[in-house]
Amino acid sequence: MVKLLRYELKSLLRGLLPIYGAVLAVALCNRVLWLFPLSLHADGPLSGIAAIIALSVYILLCIGVAVLTLIVIVQRFYQGLLGKEGYLMFTLPLKSWQLIGSKLLGAFLVTMLSTIVGICSILILLSYPEIYQDFLAIHWAEIIHDAFVKMPSWPLFLVEFFFYCCILTFASTLLLYVSMALGHLSHNHRILWAVIWYVILSTVISALESIVTALVPSLSFLSVLEHATTTFQLHLVFWYGIGYYLLQSVVFFIGTNFILNRRLNLQ
Repeated sequence: MVKLLRYELKSLLRGLLPIYGAVLAVALCNRVLWLFPLSLHADGPLSGIAAIIALSVYILLCIGVAVLTLIVIVQRFYQGLLGKEGYLMFTLPLKSWQLIGSKLLGAFLVTMLSTIVGICSILILLSYPEIYQDFLAIHWAEIIHDAFVKMPSWPLFLVEFFFYCCILTFASTLLLYVSMALGHLSHNHRILWAVIWYVILSTVISALESIVTALVPSLSFLSVLEHATTTFQLHLVFWYGIGYYLLQSVVFFIGTNFILNRRLNLQ
């Protein structure tokens, strides 16, 4: 399982590492342009045009990282389990749920890595000496002490928010997986059917959410958030979201595993 995850990460990062490097390099170029006279504030049109072009390239690359991450995740699952590589993968002494799990963990890790690269590029852009001086001048010990006095459980909020983001990522990825698995049941136009199934499932989920919140308004996330007046209730808001997307993740994982285990039809 560990070796399979390592192989999956290598396959995923092979297409992502170049654009990671490009984003960080362009962010550094923008920082240099803003630091030295060749900047938006310099005299002359050429300097301003150069800075605008560099910033535009950076924005396009950031969008490219998000899009390429999604494409690579979809491609690796489709080719690895539903395409030609599937013949080799299903001969391994592993259960289908283990194969899905390795794909899911690999997708999660590269999603987190893409996020970290984006944050690092923003930090490079904002790496002004004045900002760091102001940051270091803040009395962090007093702020943390006051935060513990006013809300002792604030570190737990950070942990809950992290888990919420993780479960949301799993649910979103597994929705893609189950859509591709359902699309693969068709004999023709499997990619098109995968897209159709994704739209159908997304619509069904939205419809069910609307029906449930209409019948039981108190189950609405906004309603729960609106009526959260105590710290304990605020924690429940996070666990409400975590439980909801965890349920989706379990359903999508079981559905994908059932199709790959019982209905898989490789061609």
